[in-house]
Amino acid sequence: TSAGLTPGAGASYFLMLMKVSFASAPDSMHLAVDLFGTAPRERQLTLKAHRGPDTEAVVLTPLQTTHRFFRSAWHVLVDYTLLGVEHILLGWDHLTFLITVLVAASGWPYWWRVLTGFTLAHSLTLTATLLGLLQVSAAIVEPLIAASIVWMAVLNVLQHQAVIRQRLLMVFACGLLHGMGFASAISDLGLHGIYQWTSIVGFNVGIELGQMLFLLAFLAEVSLRFKPKWCR
Repeated sequence: TSAGLTPGAGASYFLMLMKVSFASAPDSMHLAVDLFGTAPRERQLTLKAHRGPDTEAVVLTPLQTTHRFFRSAWHVLVDYTLLGVEHILLGWDHLTFLITVLVAASGWPYWWRVLTGFTLAHSLTLTATLLGLLQVSAAIVEPLIAASIVWMAVLNVLQHQAVIRQRLLMVFACGLLHGMGFASAISDLGLHGIYQWTSIVGFNVGIELGQMLFLLAFLAEVSLRFKPKWCR
Protein backbone atom coordinates (compact mmCIF):
# COMPACT_ATOMS: atom_id res chain seq x y z
CA THR A 1 0.00 0.00 0.00
CA SER A 2 1.35 3.45 -0.86
CA ALA A 3 2.13 5.86 1.95
CA GLY A 4 -0.87 7.80 3.11
CA LEU A 5 -3.40 5.36 1.62
CA THR A 6 -5.39 2.78 3.55
CA PRO A 7 -6.48 -0.52 2.02
CA GLY A 8 -9.92 -0.25 0.43
CA ALA A 9 -9.95 3.55 0.61
CA GLY A 10 -10.04 3.92 -3.18
CA ALA A 11 -9.14 7.03 -5.13
CA SER A 12 -10.99 9.92 -6.74
CA TYR A 13 -9.48 9.23 -10.15
CA PHE A 14 -6.59 7.56 -11.90
CA LEU A 15 -4.36 8.72 -14.72
CA MET A 16 -3.28 6.38 -17.49
CA LEU A 17 -0.76 7.35 -20.15
CA MET A 18 -0.80 5.43 -23.42
CA LYS A 19 1.08 6.03 -26.62
CA VAL A 20 0.08 4.60 -30.00
CA SER A 21 2.29 5.06 -33.04
CA PHE A 22 1.18 4.98 -36.66
CA ALA A 23 3.23 4.69 -39.83
CA SER A 24 1.68 7.98 -40.96
CA ALA A 25 -0.69 10.50 -39.41
CA PRO A 26 -4.24 9.04 -39.55
CA ASP A 27 -7.02 11.07 -41.12
CA SER A 28 -9.31 10.17 -38.20
CA MET A 29 -9.42 7.80 -35.26
CA HIS A 30 -12.56 6.17 -33.86
CA LEU A 31 -12.61 5.17 -30.20
CA ALA A 32 -15.19 3.13 -28.27
CA VAL A 33 -14.96 2.76 -24.47
CA ASP A 34 -17.00 0.85 -21.88
CA LEU A 35 -14.79 1.41 -18.83
CA PHE A 36 -17.49 2.89 -16.62
CA GLY A 37 -18.49 1.96 -13.10
CA THR A 38 -21.59 2.69 -11.03
CA ALA A 39 -20.29 5.37 -8.66
CA PRO A 40 -20.68 9.02 -9.77
CA ARG A 41 -16.93 9.49 -10.07
CA GLU A 42 -16.72 6.42 -12.29
CA ARG A 43 -19.11 7.80 -14.90
CA GLN A 44 -16.74 10.09 -16.77
CA LEU A 45 -13.61 9.48 -18.81
CA THR A 46 -11.51 12.37 -20.11
CA LEU A 47 -9.28 11.66 -23.10
CA LYS A 48 -6.83 13.81 -25.03
CA ALA A 49 -5.24 12.92 -28.34
CA HIS A 50 -2.31 14.62 -30.09
CA ARG A 51 -1.54 14.53 -33.79
CA GLY A 52 1.47 16.64 -34.56
CA PRO A 53 0.55 20.21 -33.55
CA ASP A 54 -3.16 19.33 -33.22
CA THR A 55 -4.68 18.46 -29.83
CA GLU A 56 -8.24 17.32 -29.21
CA ALA A 57 -9.91 16.48 -25.89
CA VAL A 58 -13.17 14.66 -25.25
CA VAL A 59 -15.19 13.62 -22.21
CA LEU A 60 -16.88 10.22 -22.56
CA THR A 61 -19.81 9.08 -20.39
CA PRO A 62 -22.15 6.07 -20.38
CA LEU A 63 -24.45 8.15 -22.62
CA GLN A 64 -21.61 8.93 -25.03
CA THR A 65 -19.22 6.01 -25.26
CA THR A 66 -17.72 6.65 -28.69
CA HIS A 67 -15.81 9.47 -30.32
CA ARG A 68 -14.05 10.05 -33.60
CA PHE A 69 -10.94 12.20 -33.28
CA PHE A 70 -9.67 14.62 -35.92
CA ARG A 71 -12.94 15.07 -37.78
CA SER A 72 -13.40 17.63 -40.52
CA ALA A 73 -14.74 21.10 -39.73
CA TRP A 74 -18.07 20.16 -41.31
CA HIS A 75 -18.49 17.08 -39.10
CA VAL A 76 -17.61 19.13 -36.02
CA LEU A 77 -20.21 21.76 -36.97
CA VAL A 78 -22.93 19.13 -37.46
CA ASP A 79 -22.08 17.28 -34.24
CA TYR A 80 -22.12 20.38 -32.07
CA THR A 81 -25.31 21.65 -33.74
CA LEU A 82 -27.05 18.39 -32.86
CA LEU A 83 -25.64 18.68 -29.35
CA GLY A 84 -27.19 22.15 -29.01
CA VAL A 85 -30.58 20.92 -30.25
CA GLU A 86 -30.45 17.99 -27.82
CA HIS A 87 -29.46 20.18 -24.89
CA ILE A 88 -32.31 22.67 -25.35
CA LEU A 89 -34.99 20.02 -25.98
CA LEU A 90 -33.91 17.93 -22.98
CA GLY A 91 -33.27 20.86 -20.65
CA TRP A 92 -36.45 21.23 -18.59
CA ASP A 93 -35.23 24.44 -16.94
CA HIS A 94 -34.63 26.23 -20.26
CA LEU A 95 -37.91 24.93 -21.72
CA THR A 96 -39.83 26.06 -18.64
CA PHE A 97 -38.32 29.51 -18.98
CA LEU A 98 -39.30 29.66 -22.65
CA ILE A 99 -42.89 28.72 -21.78
CA THR A 100 -43.13 31.54 -19.24
CA VAL A 101 -41.85 33.93 -21.91
CA LEU A 102 -44.02 32.69 -24.78
CA VAL A 103 -47.32 32.85 -22.88
CA ALA A 104 -46.75 36.49 -21.85
CA ALA A 105 -48.02 37.73 -25.23
CA SER A 106 -49.04 36.32 -28.59
CA GLY A 107 -48.03 37.02 -32.15
CA TRP A 108 -45.04 36.19 -34.31
CA PRO A 109 -43.41 39.67 -33.97
CA TYR A 110 -43.26 39.24 -30.19
CA TRP A 111 -42.10 35.62 -30.31
CA TRP A 112 -39.43 36.37 -32.92
CA ARG A 113 -38.06 39.34 -30.97
CA VAL A 114 -38.08 37.58 -27.62
CA LEU A 115 -36.35 34.44 -28.94
CA THR A 116 -33.82 36.52 -30.86
CA GLY A 117 -33.03 38.58 -27.76
CA PHE A 118 -32.68 35.42 -25.68
CA THR A 119 -30.36 33.91 -28.30
CA LEU A 120 -28.14 36.99 -28.53
CA ALA A 121 -27.85 37.18 -24.76
CA HIS A 122 -26.99 33.56 -24.11
CA SER A 123 -24.60 33.54 -27.09
CA LEU A 124 -22.59 36.36 -25.50
CA THR A 125 -22.08 34.70 -22.12
CA LEU A 126 -21.76 31.21 -23.61
CA THR A 127 -18.91 32.33 -25.86
CA ALA A 128 -17.23 34.43 -23.18
CA THR A 129 -17.37 31.57 -20.68
CA LEU A 130 -16.05 28.94 -23.09
CA LEU A 131 -13.16 31.20 -24.10
CA GLY A 132 -12.26 31.78 -20.45
CA LEU A 133 -13.18 35.48 -20.48
CA LEU A 134 -15.97 34.99 -17.93
CA GLN A 135 -15.96 32.57 -15.01
CA VAL A 136 -18.94 32.20 -12.66
CA SER A 137 -19.48 29.17 -10.43
CA ALA A 138 -22.32 26.81 -11.37
CA ALA A 139 -23.35 26.96 -7.70
CA ILE A 140 -24.29 30.59 -8.36
CA VAL A 141 -25.60 30.29 -11.93
CA GLU A 142 -28.00 27.37 -11.46
CA PRO A 143 -30.01 28.93 -8.58
CA LEU A 144 -30.20 32.20 -10.52
CA ILE A 145 -31.57 30.35 -13.58
CA ALA A 146 -34.24 28.79 -11.38
CA ALA A 147 -35.00 32.23 -9.93
CA SER A 148 -35.38 33.66 -13.46
CA ILE A 149 -38.10 31.08 -14.20
CA VAL A 150 -39.99 31.95 -11.03
CA TRP A 151 -39.57 35.67 -11.71
CA MET A 152 -41.02 35.47 -15.22
CA ALA A 153 -43.91 33.31 -13.99
CA VAL A 154 -44.75 35.80 -11.24
CA LEU A 155 -44.69 38.66 -13.76
CA ASN A 156 -47.18 36.77 -15.93
CA VAL A 157 -49.54 36.57 -12.96
CA LEU A 158 -49.12 40.18 -11.83
CA GLN A 159 -49.16 41.76 -15.28
CA HIS A 160 -52.38 41.09 -17.18
CA GLN A 161 -50.70 42.35 -20.34
CA ALA A 162 -46.95 42.25 -20.79
CA VAL A 163 -45.09 45.48 -21.54
CA ILE A 164 -43.20 44.26 -24.59
CA ARG A 165 -40.12 46.47 -24.34
CA GLN A 166 -39.77 45.79 -20.63
CA ARG A 167 -40.25 42.06 -21.16
CA LEU A 168 -37.60 41.97 -23.89
CA LEU A 169 -35.05 43.59 -21.57
CA MET A 170 -35.88 41.08 -18.84
CA VAL A 171 -35.53 38.15 -21.24
CA PHE A 172 -32.18 39.50 -22.43
CA ALA A 173 -30.94 39.75 -18.83
CA CYS A 174 -32.12 36.22 -18.07
CA GLY A 175 -30.53 35.00 -21.31
CA LEU A 176 -27.14 36.11 -19.99
CA LEU A 177 -27.61 33.73 -17.07
CA HIS A 178 -28.81 30.86 -19.23
CA GLY A 179 -25.77 31.28 -21.49
CA MET A 180 -23.51 30.48 -18.56
CA GLY A 181 -25.66 27.41 -17.90
CA PHE A 182 -25.26 26.30 -21.51
CA ALA A 183 -21.51 26.77 -21.18
CA SER A 184 -21.33 24.36 -18.25
CA ALA A 185 -23.07 21.74 -20.39
CA ILE A 186 -20.72 22.02 -23.34
CA SER A 187 -17.71 22.27 -21.01
CA ASP A 188 -18.44 18.70 -19.89
CA LEU A 189 -17.94 17.62 -23.50
CA GLY A 190 -15.17 20.09 -24.26
CA LEU A 191 -14.58 22.33 -27.24
CA HIS A 192 -13.02 20.75 -30.27
CA GLY A 193 -9.32 21.30 -29.97
CA ILE A 194 -8.76 22.26 -33.60
CA TYR A 195 -12.06 23.91 -34.46
CA GLN A 196 -13.00 25.76 -31.28
CA TRP A 197 -14.98 28.50 -33.02
CA THR A 198 -16.74 25.89 -35.16
CA SER A 199 -17.79 24.15 -31.93
CA ILE A 200 -19.15 27.36 -30.44
CA VAL A 201 -21.02 28.40 -33.60
CA GLY A 202 -22.49 24.91 -34.04
CA PHE A 203 -23.68 24.74 -30.43
CA ASN A 204 -25.30 28.18 -30.66
CA VAL A 205 -27.02 27.30 -33.94
CA GLY A 206 -28.26 24.07 -32.37
CA ILE A 207 -29.76 25.91 -29.41
CA GLU A 208 -31.55 28.31 -31.76
CA LEU A 209 -32.92 25.43 -33.84
CA GLY A 210 -34.02 23.66 -30.68
CA GLN A 211 -35.85 26.80 -29.54
CA MET A 212 -37.64 27.11 -32.87
CA LEU A 213 -38.65 23.44 -32.83
CA PHE A 214 -40.00 23.87 -29.32
CA LEU A 215 -41.90 27.01 -30.33
CA LEU A 216 -43.53 25.22 -33.27
CA ALA A 217 -44.45 22.24 -31.07
CA PHE A 218 -45.81 24.58 -28.39
CA LEU A 219 -47.95 26.51 -30.87
CA ALA A 220 -49.22 23.29 -32.44
CA GLU A 221 -50.29 21.98 -29.04
CA VAL A 222 -51.98 25.26 -28.10
CA SER A 223 -53.80 25.48 -31.43
CA LEU A 224 -55.16 21.95 -31.06
CA ARG A 225 -56.34 22.44 -27.49
CA PHE A 226 -57.54 26.04 -27.37
CA LYS A 227 -57.70 27.23 -31.00
CA PRO A 228 -56.88 30.90 -30.27
CA LYS A 229 -57.85 33.58 -32.75
CA TRP A 230 -54.32 34.05 -34.10
CA CYS A 231 -54.16 30.46 -35.39
CA ARG A 232 -57.64 30.17 -36.89
